[in-house]
Amino acid sequence: MIHIIGTCHKTQILTDLVRKRALGAAPESKLKAFENYLADAARGLGAVAIAEEMSEGRIRDYGHNAVSIARMVARKLNSIHIFCEPDVDARRELGLRAGQDMVDFVDEIVRRDDRDFLEVYQEEVRKQFTTRERFWISCIKPHLRKGPLIFVCGADHCETFPITLSEHGIDAQIYNLDWTLTAEIQCPCCM
Repeated sequence: MIHIIGTCHKTQILTDLVRKRALGAAPESKLKAFENYLADAARGLGAVAIAEEMSEGRIRDYGHNAVSIARMVARKLNSIHIFCEPDVDARRELGLRAGQDMVDFVDEIVRRDDRDFLEVYQEEVRKQFTTRERFWISCIKPHLRKGPLIFVCGADHCETFPITLSEHGIDAQIYNLDWTLTAEIQCPCCM
């Protein structure tokens, strides 16, 4: 069984920007609250693994002191941690766009069709969900027989990921649709 926890991606990574209380960063207290929530959920569910929509490369992009909250929790609980987001090379192989490549692609559509950038950007990102979610399944599949698994992802995937899992014969339930909405600590990114 996979238990899905949706959240804002900023709650997944402890960075120097958070530690330094940089403008726009999630407060460290919010990340600590998410860490405690995730640990309590993992213990309560008897989770043998914590997987997440994140990659080591993305963590590195945040700087040398950046760490994954899910990985920290898994280590503390002596459980398995799984990064599931495709890295740059895997994205290329899968035909996925990200970063500047996505911005340039969207910009082209916006100019050609005279549309709103944010609207087109969100549409194009969402079109990639199924491919990315199938990739996540390939990462977690080897661990499914070991016991319950928690999957942390962006809250937007709470609509689509259970469907993708079901199509692959995998039982899943939403444990929390969007933890950032239930957290009592507000931050600029989640307001």
